[in-house]
Amino acid sequence: MLERIPLRPIVLDAAMGTRLIAEGLEIDHDDPALWTIDRPERIVAIHARDHEAGAEALTTCTFGANRPALARSGRSSELERINQAAVALARGVIGPNGYVLGNLGPRVAERAGAALEQALILASAGVDALILETFTAGPILEVLDELARSDEPLPPRIASLWLWPEPAGELARRLVDSGAALVGMNCRPGTASALAFARSIADAGGIPLAIRPSADPDDPDSTPDAFARAAPALVDLGCRMLGGCCGTTELHVARIRQALNSSPTPTRHLATSNP
Repeated sequence: MLERIPLRPIVLDAAMGTRLIAEGLEIDHDDPALWTIDRPERIVAIHARDHEAGAEALTTCTFGANRPALARSGRSSELERINQAAVALARGVIGPNGYVLGNLGPRVAERAGAALEQALILASAGVDALILETFTAGPILEVLDELARSDEPLPPRIASLWLWPEPAGELARRLVDSGAALVGMNCRPGTASALAFARSIADAGGIPLAIRPSADPDDPDSTPDAFARAAPALVDLGCRMLGGCCGTTELHVARIRQALNSSPTPTRHLATSNP
């Protein structure tokens, strides 16, 4: 459970989808989630590279493993199998003492019940937390409300948006009130946007953050060294989980790990969040 996370920042993994695309996945005709059973060795290899680079938490390859998304490829009947396989692949790499985050993408908001259906499968497969990524404000509030109505216990939820309205702190507090244990930002390129987001939340009551910037290859603010330079400041602003989104690799993970290893653990914003 998320309560096992120590009072120090946790290094997350890097992007799965863009690295699979680099290995030949054609996103117009395929989905990374399908590779959990079609080409599981590719998923394991990427998980292993991140773990070896210093990631303490691995995200399941289930961003598109919900019923609305799988219906596009005619494989919605394999929803349970795909999610269970994805958890097993991540757990097999990270081991019992690491963390596995069950990933839900924004298409779960397209059909009532889709989020809870996937969340329950991921929970039964043994994830330590659920991470809802690349959402906007309205859909993520709807999904958190759906999960809060579950009759079955669910792991802690991490709510991450790619687009935050102003004022960000007000929405962050609403997300926490709706059941989010951490709030975050992902899929925005460069560390400047990550720092701006963290600063906008810092005065909203010490809300713990999960931040995963993406990387633009033409942007010097997106390099592994840029991630390393930003890591201590992000942690001081309340970031408890830090990794990478689209375009990032294990090189970003390694530099984040090195930067945090050489920085003192901050004392503020790191209190255990609600489960």
